[in-house]
Amino acid sequence: MIYTPSMLKQFLLKKMVQSQLGKVPEEMRPMLMKLVEKHPDVLMQLAQDFDAERKTGKSDQEAFTAVAKKHETTLKGLL
Repeated sequence: MIYTPSMLKQFLLKKMVQSQLGKVPEEMRPMLMKLVEKHPDVLMQLAQDFDAERKTGKSDQEAFTAVAKKHETTLKGLL
């Protein structure tokens, strides 16, 4: 089997997300992994926006809330 760069990128993204799901309840993990597999570009944008909000001095919770509000319609469409 030949592995393409996009396959490698998806594999690495999946492994990274799995390592970050430690505090997420077990029953929610499959749903989140499915989102990552189907919409990696959207989730990468959310992560970048979250980092940008954090750099402005906001706490994790404030940054998450700001990003969630900014992308509310997109998130509703994914869920």
